Amino acid sequence: MRRDQHERGMFGTRKTHRKRITILVLDVTREFLRNRGIEVECSLNSDLSLTIVGLDSIGHLELLAEIERCCEIEIPERYWGDLSKITIENLIELVVKIS
Repeated sequence: MRRDQHERGMFGTRKTHRKRITILVLDVTREFLRNRGIEVECSLNSDLSLTIVGLDSIGHLELLAEIERCCEIEIPERYWGDLSKITIENLIELVVKIS
């Protein structure tokens, strides 16, 4: 088996894995915020805290649930704790780690 064919999954080879997850998480987050009437520019370093975009603790949990659904993953309970300082980059790293 060629190296680039190794470990193909939902997101493709390791080489494309992070890029695809980055695009997916950004898209899901943008849509999630837009559906709640929150119009902010999302980038990798975007802070998703209450003071920046208006997401409270329930909003954070709903966003994680949406990312789980869209990425077809299950985020372990230990990551559902304090989400007050979460960034999109943190979310991407989490999904990369789990998937």
